[in-house]
Amino acid sequence: MIPVCGIYKITNLSNGKFYVGLSRNVQRRFIDHRTPRSLRSNRVIVRAMRKHGIHNFAFTVLEECGADKLAERERFWIACLQPHYNMNEGGLGN
Repeated sequence: MIPVCGIYKITNLSNGKFYVGLSRNVQRRFIDHRTPRSLRSNRVIVRAMRKHGIHNFAFTVLEECGADKLAERERFWIACLQPHYNMNEGGLGN
């Protein structure tokens, strides 16, 4: 499978709240979000996954783009969608 570089969205199916992120390999990032190591993090999206259960979250690709456009496109999607779980305007990494 060829890695998809782009912007993704993780939606809490229990309440409709969501997170927008970027990755050079979206498929791998989805797997990373679900690992026990990641689930020990104190990030807002991770706390929600622990609270509601990982099975209550859907992962979708919003946009494929080149690596050079990731930060710009993440900022666009965060400004446009105003996600509940993001803690900054995007394009900054963690």
